Amino acid sequence: MWNDSPADLARSGPRPTYDARMLSSRARVVGAALVPFLLLTACSGGRPATEDVQAGLTASGSHFPVAEQQAECAAKILVASKLSDDDLQVVADADPKAELSDEATSTLAELQVKVLQDCAAG
Repeated sequence: MWNDSPADLARSGPRPTYDARMLSSRARVVGAALVPFLLLTACSGGRPATEDVQAGLTASGSHFPVAEQQAECAAKILVASKLSDDDLQVVADADPKAELSDEATSTLAELQVKVLQDCAAG
């Protein structure tokens, strides 16, 4: 293992202390814990753009289908709403297999009335 003879020290340098090994170990643990967080943050697109939501509203399988003439107006209302970014992304993706949260389902029901009132003219 560690031999403190002058020849061994010259070859390998001084032996690390307990504190240095612990610091190195802690740095690796903290680094490993931060990697997934940083990857999720980097991959997260944030709130979907109005154009993406608009495309999802007119796509087949939409969770909130509207007429083509109302899509831009409805998308602006949805993006400005209290829908979470994740639920708004589900609407934008128009994937019928993706599920909305219970809160999003009730929010969309409320927003449907607002869309009908505000976007009726197209």
